[in-house]
Order: sequence, then C-alpha cells, then structure tokens
Amino acid sequence: MEENAVWQRALRPFAWVSGDPDPRGLQVGFFVLIVLDRLLRRAGGVPLGDGNWPLRGAAFALLVLVVVCLVPGRWSRRRTVALLAGADLAAIGIGSLGPETGGIGLLLVLPALWLGNEFRLRGAVAAALATLGLVTVPGLLAHGLEGEWLARFVPLPILAGLGALALAAGLDIAEAAQRRAEAGEHRLARALRALEAERQTAQEVFDSVDVGLMLLDREGRRVGMNRRYEECVNLSLSDTPLPWPGDTFAADGTTRLRPDEVPSARAARGEEFDDYRIWAGADPRTRRCLSVSARRATGPDGKPVGAALACTDITELMRALEVKDEFVATVSHELRTPLTSIAGYVSILLEDADLDAAIERKLRVVDRNTKRLTGLVEALLQEAHLVDGVLPLAPCEMDLAGVVAERVRAAEPTAMASGVDLEYDGASASVVLADPERIGQVVDNLVSNAIKYTPRGGRVRVGVECCDAGVELRVVDTGIGISPPDLERLFTRFFRTRAAMEAAIQGVGLGLSIAKAIVEQHGGRIEVASEVGRGSEFRVWLPALAQAAA
Repeated sequence: MEENAVWQRALRPFAWVSGDPDPRGLQVGFFVLIVLDRLLRRAGGVPLGDGNWPLRGAAFALLVLVVVCLVPGRWSRRRTVALLAGADLAAIGIGSLGPETGGIGLLLVLPALWLGNEFRLRGAVAAALATLGLVTVPGLLAHGLEGEWLARFVPLPILAGLGALALAAGLDIAEAAQRRAEAGEHRLARALRALEAERQTAQEVFDSVDVGLMLLDREGRRVGMNRRYEECVNLSLSDTPLPWPGDTFAADGTTRLRPDEVPSARAARGEEFDDYRIWAGADPRTRRCLSVSARRATGPDGKPVGAALACTDITELMRALEVKDEFVATVSHELRTPLTSIAGYVSILLEDADLDAAIERKLRVVDRNTKRLTGLVEALLQEAHLVDGVLPLAPCEMDLAGVVAERVRAAEPTAMASGVDLEYDGASASVVLADPERIGQVVDNLVSNAIKYTPRGGRVRVGVECCDAGVELRVVDTGIGISPPDLERLFTRFFRTRAAMEAAIQGVGLGLSIAKAIVEQHGGRIEVASEVGRGSEFRVWLPALAQAAA
C-alpha cells in the first residue's frame, strides 16, 4: 500500500492525459519534444546556422523546467500554467530566430492547448496574442518580410488561437454533456426512489386489503400475490403430502377439486367467473369457504396479458346460511302438522249442509288462508330439500301440452277474478321424460306469477311448441315487467323485485328458484326476457323424449 502511494506521487507530474495535468509534467513533455527536434535535425544533417538559436531555445526550455521542478509551488496552478505557456512560447520564438526553424514552430500548439484548457475563450485569445508577440513578430524582425518568412510565421498565431479555441469549445461541450448526464442521473435516481416508494406503498396496500389478490401473466405464471391470498392457499396445504391442489373441495364441501378445476388454473386458461365457491382445508371444523372471481387482463392492443383473481372468505356467511336453512326446515316441519289438522277440520265443517251462511263465509276465509299458508310451508320445505341436495323426482313419459293445458284451466278462475285474459296454445307430440307433478308445479308458478304481476285488462299467453331437439314452454304477459338489475337476481332464493314490494304483491320469493331447480334437474333450462312497463316472457326448454332417455 505504501509502495503504491510512493509510485503514485512520483508519477503524478507526468499525468499527461488527466483532466488537470501537473505543470511539471507538461514542461517535461515540451522539453523532450524540443530535444527530439534538435536530434532529428542533427541526424538529418541540417545546419544549425549562425548564433545557434535552436540550442538557445532548448536551453531556455530546460531552464524553465528546472525552475518549475525546483521552485516550491507558491502560485496557483492556473497562474503557473499561464507563465509556463508564455515561457515556452518565448523558447519557441528564440529557437525560430535562426535561419532554419525546422518543425519547432509546430510545438506552439502545446502551450496554446494549455491556455485553452485553463482559460477557455480567454486562453485562446491569449494564445494567439502571445504567439504573435513572442514568435511571429520576433521571427519577421529577424528574417525580414519576405514571402517565405511571411508564409512561415504569419499563420502561427491563427494556428495557436484556433487550436486553443477548438479545445475550449470541445471542453465546454463535454462539460455541458457531463452536466446534463449528471442532471439526468439525479433525475433518474429521484425517479427510481419515487418508484420504489410507490412500489412499497402499493405492496403495503396490496397486502393490507381484506381481499386476497393474485396476478397471473399471459403464460399463467404467478406474478404477484398478497398475504391474504397466500393464507387462503395455505389452508389447502397440510403436513401430509398431497398432490396439488391439496385439500381443496367444491362448493358441496365433499368433492375434491382436480388441478384443472382450481381458480388459478381456470383463470390461466382465460376463463372469467364470479363467486366460484370452494372449501379449503381438510378439517370440517377449521376449513374455510372462499368465493373467487377472475377477470382477464388485456394490453393496449387488446391481446391478453394475464389475469387477476380476487378471493373473499365467506365462511361466516355460509355458516349463517346453514343455520338459517336448518331453522326454516325445522319451522316448516313443525308448522305442517297443525296446518294439516286445521285444514282437515275446516273441510269437515264446510261439508255440514246446515251450516249458517255467515259462519260458512268465515270458514271459507280460514280455508283460503290455510291453503295459502300450506303452500308457503311446502315451498319452504322444498327449498330445504334443495339446500340438502336435490328434489326427489318420479320421471315418466308425459305429454307436456296436456299437463300445461290442465294447469292453465285450473288458473282460469284466478285470471278471471283479476281481470286478466288468459290464453293457451298447445302443441301436438310434446312427449317428454319428466315428473308430471314437478313440471306442473313449474307451470303453476309461472302462470300464477304472470297473472299476479299483470294489471287488470292485461293478457297472459301460454304456449307449448317443439324446437331444438326438445319442447319449449312459453309464458308471455303484458305486466309490469322486470328491471335489468332485478333480472340478474330473479332466480335467487327469497329475492323479490322492487316493483313487487312497492305494489305489495304477496309472495316470499321462492317460486322461481324452485322452478329453476326443477327444470335443471330435468336437464332443461329456464330463461327470461323482460322490459319494464311492457311485460315479461319466460321460456322453459326440456329435452325431447329420446334425448332425455339418452
């Protein structure tokens, strides 16, 4: 270490290419070039001429070198460089007084460059003036104003000034570029710090939200995941080695999901979905129910660039729904027995021929409300069966048109009392494999709803026709219609439209959810189209007999 420091101090005067070279090193180089010029002239047989002026100039340059190296540096470097440049130009001028100047005049570029480096534009002017006063004027006075000497000495000040000016301009450009680069580096550093701060803030927000979030790239690889989603994933992992996806189950809580059925795999395939419910965890007491949604992410060109998944823990909601369903089922079972007894005794009383007319009217009210309450209890019980699994079916070959016609006829008194025109258009050969009682229940629900939600003077049309390898039931009304937001939740349990609640139309919101479950259990589908103020159209499609049997 100390030896390297010694060598560095020894070589510092000869730092030719550094940004601020030592004046001693500059003078050493200048003197070496003068000596080299003299040696080359002697080797070439060029006479030195009278007065031996080139040697005198070299001797003066040597004297300047000795002074620079031996005299302590009490002056500033800028002043030293200025005096050194002037002395070297004087040495060049002395060497040019002889009859043969050789190439020593070209050496004036060196002190000119030193002045341009230190003083820029002022240095270029000083170099031109110093060359004019110390080299050109003495040389012309010594040799005369003949053409050869004019051509030799007059361009020297211009050469010195242009050389110094070029160096000064180059240094200005380089320093400006350096300043711009440093400013750019500072701006880039500030931008990087700002980006890092924003990234940390975004990550903190990303991790602090109560919703699990995961980002996938276009190849389906995970790009980012917050702590909440990681906790949800870890729920399905256990100490026992299991193949991916571990203890992850479908919405029923018992069917184990395959690797291609987990939300991330579906999202990686480009699927979009909402409220995809899964259970994570092997222990039924501690496992959690998760609702996962996924959306594709696209770039400015519209091409997919990945996907985003959101996961919400809905375990408490599912537990509450289970408790509610158990309560509804229990209450419904407890209500059915006394309702059956009431209905039976009312029926017996109404069969009495000697019954007073006033009492009979009151019993008719009791009978009507008992039947209505019995219907509500049956609907609640059927909903409880749907929660537990599926409704029991007794399928057989049946004529759908016949069942629909029978149910429409049964609804005619209600339609007449409501002032609604009820029409039916049946089709032939509409045989399906279905449960007549359950399908009748679907027809009753759709027709009664159409009558109930159609104002007096309106019309309800019921039709059956064969189409698309199946049979379609259509119920069209001119009623109050359904708003688009309500259409999305129409088949949800216990849901009632705002218009129905505002009009105080009776119901509990179970009929359509049960009808949808019955139709889907038969392999069919139910659809609805509606416009507020113009009416609704319900379409039920059931597979034809051959397709249903297959």
